[in-house]
Amino acid sequence: YFTEEKIVSPHQEIESFFPTADELSREKTYLRYRFTETGVSPRIPPSWEGQEAICDSHEHSEDGHITEDPTTRTKMVEKRAKKLGLVANEQIQPVMIGPENAELLIVGWGSTFGVLKEVVEAFVEEGSSVRLMHFQEIWPFPVEVAKQQLDNAKRWFAVENNYTSQLTGIIQELTGNMSNGNILKWDGRPFFKQNLRTLIRKEINR
Repeated sequence: YFTEEKIVSPHQEIESFFPTADELSREKTYLRYRFTETGVSPRIPPSWEGQEAICDSHEHSEDGHITEDPTTRTKMVEKRAKKLGLVANEQIQPVMIGPENAELLIVGWGSTFGVLKEVVEAFVEEGSSVRLMHFQEIWPFPVEVAKQQLDNAKRWFAVENNYTSQLTGIIQELTGNMSNGNILKWDGRPFFKQNLRTLIRKEINR
């Protein structure tokens, strides 16, 4: 057996968001959900540096206690919403494969990337006008990027491992672009290259 004591990704900096002892000393009472400009509050582990951290999954005040006060509720919702903007700024953008102005845009997300990449690259090598847009992160949804790609294509459809085509629903709701049909699979097994290639070829020749 082998163990690895520490694995560090060379592509990601490790940041600590715990406040220092000096920073905590300037606060009379530690507020786990303190209102801030960014919506991000100072975070400490329980019983750290002699401070009490109170957390609650219900609506809460700055100090972590349950509240039904409508003013506090409104401010807390707005506080959480501010974080979405910060996440969007650091979000991984969808991967694009194929010519920019392809007639057919295939959309995927999650575990379908490997097989879709192979199939689309094969079609591109054959000269087919096909492009892949694959999402690694869905929310906050990158509306502008997705809409630009969808508007450039004559047709688009999604390849998804679920019954309801969840990604298609999000795209149609947020961009207004309606799909031209989807390739779905919900038997608990992944898409296989040859089968998916056949299904996509039908869409190309449609």
